[in-house]
Amino acid sequence: ITFCAPRGQGKTTAMKSFARFLATDHSNADFVVLDSIDPSALNGGESIVRVVLSRLFYKLEEKSKTRHDFPEKRRILELFQKCYSAIDYINGNVHGARDEDDLEELASLGSSSRLKKNLKELIDLLLGVYLEGEGKNGSSNFLVIPIDDVDICSADIYRCCEEIRNYLVLPNVIILMAADHEQLVHVMYQKYLQMTRGIRTFFYRQRNMITQRKTHHIYKCPSCKQKIRVPKGKGKIEIRCPKCNTRFIKRS
Repeated sequence: ITFCAPRGQGKTTAMKSFARFLATDHSNADFVVLDSIDPSALNGGESIVRVVLSRLFYKLEEKSKTRHDFPEKRRILELFQKCYSAIDYINGNVHGARDEDDLEELASLGSSSRLKKNLKELIDLLLGVYLEGEGKNGSSNFLVIPIDDVDICSADIYRCCEEIRNYLVLPNVIILMAADHEQLVHVMYQKYLQMTRGIRTFFYRQRNMITQRKTHHIYKCPSCKQKIRVPKGKGKIEIRCPKCNTRFIKRS
């Protein structure tokens, strides 16, 4: 759910008000709302999924103060470790040499689908722990993740949005985002231009060559293969390569 407006128009206030409503509403669904995440405050290259995991772990520690033991604890800690390790591997933060026997394990660890599956299971277990004993009897449990000012960190907008799309679009997760839509569109378009730069350059050159062939012959230097453009209709002429000064005869 995205709250879009120019800066100073109250989109952050609206998002936080909606999050508070979900946290206090007693309907057929129960919601656990995390503290708002500001991507502009992240260190360069830090994963937003890793920040979400940190918030979840902190919330688990708070719950552990009132409930010292629960049957899911071992599995929850194991899933935390798997998710952290997978994120580090995907982002290239794995240090130290690996034996060849570990390649299969690393491939499984770095799998996006495996990470997404582990995240879903982890969040399901955590929601059960968070909501237990709070008198909530909703038929469905959801984790709400508010993300504020996504458009401010222009250098990392695309990466943050890709991580959200790849890993946090889950049946038990609701993402709330406050952003300037025009800024988001601009950043995404710049990323598109960057990603398609090579193929666009190739087709531009091909189109330009087709246009030039209407009025010019294009020959290659027999020595250095440099392409040389010669006007049509000049008869038999001597051509000098501007790159290696090789001279050769061609008919224009």
